[in-house]
Amino acid sequence: MINIDYGFTSPYPVIHFDRNLNILHQNKSALEDLVFTSAFDWALAQEEWTEKIGNCIEISHPVQYETQAGGRTYSVVLLPVLGAEEVIAYFFRISPKRWAEETLVQFRNIFQTAASELEHVYFILDSIGNILYADQECEKFTSREVSEFSGKHFSECFFLSPVRDCIVDLLEQEDLVKTGSRQFQLQKNSVLKYYRMSRFTRYNETGEVMKYIFALLDITPWQEYEKSLLNDVDDLEDRLVLREKQLEEVREKLYHSKRLADIGTLAATVAHELRNPLATIKAALFNLNRKNKQDELIRHFDVIDKKVSESEQIINNLLFYSRMKHANKQVIEPWKIIKEAVLTCSKLQQEESDVEFIQDLEVIRGVEISADPLQLAEVIRNILDNAVASFNGGTGKVKVFSRLEGNEIILEVKDDGGGIPEEYQNKLFEPFFTTKAKGTGLGLSVCRQIAELHDWSLNIESIEEQGTEVTILIPMDRMADE
Repeated sequence: MINIDYGFTSPYPVIHFDRNLNILHQNKSALEDLVFTSAFDWALAQEEWTEKIGNCIEISHPVQYETQAGGRTYSVVLLPVLGAEEVIAYFFRISPKRWAEETLVQFRNIFQTAASELEHVYFILDSIGNILYADQECEKFTSREVSEFSGKHFSECFFLSPVRDCIVDLLEQEDLVKTGSRQFQLQKNSVLKYYRMSRFTRYNETGEVMKYIFALLDITPWQEYEKSLLNDVDDLEDRLVLREKQLEEVREKLYHSKRLADIGTLAATVAHELRNPLATIKAALFNLNRKNKQDELIRHFDVIDKKVSESEQIINNLLFYSRMKHANKQVIEPWKIIKEAVLTCSKLQQEESDVEFIQDLEVIRGVEISADPLQLAEVIRNILDNAVASFNGGTGKVKVFSRLEGNEIILEVKDDGGGIPEEYQNKLFEPFFTTKAKGTGLGLSVCRQIAELHDWSLNIESIEEQGTEVTILIPMDRMADE
């Protein structure tokens, strides 16, 4: 085989394959363009490929043609590999400009076809406006015998004001020396039609007017095509604007996803670096507390232990956020997990606030779903922690209710705390967003991710100074099938 640079570094898709359409090599562009890949797979199934490739190999000469696949039009260049029954295919996507040019040619052909079928009216006037000649189309246009036209003034035959006024206007225009045209509308048989009238002037040897030749053309189809084309252009512009908006949203999501991934990596690194020192502090504190007999020191040790526990919870949130990629689902009873989470939260908040927990979960007792138990517990804990924090150390009530509606478990957590200011409500699920003095701002973001992993619905409604209500909808039928 002769060594030739076949351009695999091209920014366009390039594919090397044999006579049997087996792909031997393809460049980066062919691999990364998913739309092209699906279009190419479709095209390979067509008989035209076998014929084109065989022809290219037989004649040992490049072949160029166009093909449509996957909603796109490609100009394909087939280059035979010298010394082998193989072909290099280069794919060049035809540009929008090319498409526009082809569309314009198509419309011109339509116009020319339509023009041959349009209504033409010809008549000739002398220098003072008397009719010298009128063709048979004048009879159809005016519904009068052509024999009645000869020698009469045009105003007597073309009595409809739009036609008569147009003729007068063309005759009186001094700036139109030899030719001129005007357009007008006319209602004929209850149908609005559009016409173009053109005037051609003939002069004698002394420069005096000999006659005026008038041509009247029905341009209604052209107007309709023009409106259709303008509508298509407007529609295309709207679609381009929508497409640009969608692309911007995708770019924003990609940037946001990358940012969250970077944050997750950083969070995991920080959490691992802090976990070991905290474990050492906790072990040392345990030993000191065991040997200590002074009440004053015991009080300080309790404060240290509490702060270490809070730090551990923050680390756990960071690790949970960075590691959460999928749900380890199993058959569970949500009633037990929710009940335990409420009890744990109730005990932890007793030292800082006086919050009463009211729960009614009996309706879902014994109901089974398929879910990750750790992730369900994390959702409930985060929601309850936020409810308790809304009281700022004061008193209040947190109500946890459940009910069944159709094939869904509906869990509601309500509090009568301080609520969430309206300007913050659209940021509740953003990672690291928080208005609290303590915490990482990951709680609700984690809840949203867990809900999406399980196909749950999570909704938050809050009124400042009145309280917050969090609703979780868990489809049971979908869970049971997994």
